Amino acid sequence: MKCVVILLFAVSAAIGQTGTASIAGTVLDAKTQKPVPAALVIASRAGAPPFTRNTKSGGDGAFQIQGLTAGTYSICVQVAGDRYLDPCLWSGTPATV
Repeated sequence: MKCVVILLFAVSAAIGQTGTASIAGTVLDAKTQKPVPAALVIASRAGAPPFTRNTKSGGDGAFQIQGLTAGTYSICVQVAGDRYLDPCLWSGTPATV
């Protein structure tokens, strides 16, 4: 499994106006610090009801997940070539925002 670093550079909370928020960041290779394109980025909120959104990182490793409801989210990344396991369940401790 490839080790990645997630740099979160924006957590936009417009909860009062639209009722939703977004998370944006960049996926980097932990060893080379180079962007990781086409990585699957998953934002998951536990609780009742659970809520999940995902997107793929662009050529520069950048991603943005919009339409999130209020709460604390685990951010997990699955890169091309990894096995088809949910990285939030099988890859240790995910980042949270």
